[in-house]
Amino acid sequence: MLSSFTAYSKRLHVTFKHPLARSIMITTTGFTVSDLICQAIEYKYGPTSKHENARRPFVWDKARTFKFSAIGFLFGPQFHYWVPFVAGLIPGHTPATALKRVIIDQALMGCWATSSVLFEKEILDGNGIQAGFNNIRLHFWEVYLKACCIFPPGQFINYLLIPPHYRVLWLNGIGFCWRIILSYLVYGKPPQPMEQDSKSEIDG
Repeated sequence: MLSSFTAYSKRLHVTFKHPLARSIMITTTGFTVSDLICQAIEYKYGPTSKHENARRPFVWDKARTFKFSAIGFLFGPQFHYWVPFVAGLIPGHTPATALKRVIIDQALMGCWATSSVLFEKEILDGNGIQAGFNNIRLHFWEVYLKACCIFPPGQFINYLLIPPHYRVLWLNGIGFCWRIILSYLVYGKPPQPMEQDSKSEIDG
């Protein structure tokens, strides 16, 4: 698995020679593909019956994919600089060092990333700053705790075994399945009554 990962990374390195551009490309593409898969899953396993699904063609929500990709584009530079920053903050190559990096990563970047996605979603939807803060208040723990089930093990491997110049790619690899879930949580999940009331107060 690691040998295939390394070979793929080298091909990317040749195609996108500038590291920052490569990080942005990888992250943005990951968000785009994840949303497309999420929409396909929602279409196939959504609340409509099989009979209705047979008659209703799949309609790609391009605006949703564009917004989710825009969020990924904004994360590209952050991931590019954050991963080596954490590695430099706590030098070493031991499991204990990797564990410390994971704790910092999840406590700081995890909180920031969750808040950013929820806030930027409302901004891109045109709902304003206050709606962004309300979205964080309503959904932060739901999203953050689910992310904690995926990223700590993957990031532990990242900081312990993956070469520094491949760490952003690895981070996007372990985040791929998560972003399918994230797309659903942010865009596909039906709003709860509390959320609807909160949006009504803003509109009013």
